Amino acid sequence: MQAYAAPSGIFSGVGILYSSCVPQVTFVTTIVIFLFVVAFVVFLSVSLGVLKDPLIVAYEWRLLGYFLPSALVWAVAGVFTLLHSLYARVPLRSSMASMIVRAISSFGAIACSVMVIVAVTVQLTDRKLYEFMKTASEDQLCQFYNKYRCSGFT
Repeated sequence: MQAYAAPSGIFSGVGILYSSCVPQVTFVTTIVIFLFVVAFVVFLSVSLGVLKDPLIVAYEWRLLGYFLPSALVWAVAGVFTLLHSLYARVPLRSSMASMIVRAISSFGAIACSVMVIVAVTVQLTDRKLYEFMKTASEDQLCQFYNKYRCSGFT
């Protein structure tokens, strides 16, 4: 079993694991992770760049402290998942370091996902919206109310 050599190519370093398709599935998982990170960063950039309402942009800026570090952790987790998919081997002792680093980065990515979900959920509560509206300038509020034809925060 130790003498098995995977076909030459991108997965040539995984040995017998090649026959289990684990490296290939992990590689596809990496691609999905990177697609989600890129989509998230593009959406965040577009929403900050396109929104012209200063009140909404100011509110979104409050969440950047959660979004940017999370996107960085997700990208790092994607890199370590990619490396693990290309270099994991059996017996596990030979690739234990990459497996541990991948597990830690994956745990961090999951923690960041939960943190972002909680932060967004909390920031969208009526109480947080009202607190933000109370601290906003009167000009921004009047401009917002006129633009969206509303009479106030209820």
